[in-house]
Amino acid sequence: MKIPKIDFKDYSKDAFLGGKIHALQPKLGFRSSMEAVFLAASVPAKKNQSILELGCGAGVVLMCLKQRIPNLNLFGIEIQEKYANLAAINLNQKKSKTNIYCSDIQDLPSDIKNISFDHIITNPPFYKKNTGTRSLNLDRDISIRENVDLSQWVKISAKRLKPGGMFTIIVGTERFPDIINEATNYFGNIRVKPIFSKVNEKSIRVIMQMTKGANGVFSLLPPLIVHRNEDNPSNSKNFTRDAINILENNFPIKI
Repeated sequence: MKIPKIDFKDYSKDAFLGGKIHALQPKLGFRSSMEAVFLAASVPAKKNQSILELGCGAGVVLMCLKQRIPNLNLFGIEIQEKYANLAAINLNQKKSKTNIYCSDIQDLPSDIKNISFDHIITNPPFYKKNTGTRSLNLDRDISIRENVDLSQWVKISAKRLKPGGMFTIIVGTERFPDIINEATNYFGNIRVKPIFSKVNEKSIRVIMQMTKGANGVFSLLPPLIVHRNEDNPSNSKNFTRDAINILENNFPIKI
């Protein structure tokens, strides 16, 4: 897509990976956070492989992948034009092997339909259509509230992956049943890594990774703990060492 001009006063330039990358994001609306970094860190991509992100937002996940793994062929689908434009700017697609499309995942461009991908990744809207408090910001509400059932995200991903390709998704833990029920129709070797804010608290998110056409067994992996339990007034975020290595030092998450 053609990279547009934008009015920068409406956007902030935010650091990720300890300042290794910076992304333009709206000051108001949906803004990527640590979930984007966790998703990117969990993808075991290799040099020259093809990656498709469904719902790429401003492109932060793809930026993190690009920073960690060289020479990837990156593709992003985003339904909101403003965010697709930002992703194109952030990824500077004219100077890299990156292609961003403004499109509904249910009506993919022909360019995408002609590719079988090594990896498909997504952080889909986590609220069901008629649940949760609606955001007063329409852009944000579209980003966090599903218009397409999660089962469709799984089906579409399975169709666009090559045999043996991997699907990686991060979702709210309460949506795990919606994913697993559909995923077993297409995928095997399903691995689930819970994410806990602190020890002894409920899981808030899960990363699920699975292989198209595989027969491997289901695995529940040790959790990622994001924050330490003890209070530390000098560090309001109080991240664990594992979280720091992922969020700042660009370490991968082994799944």
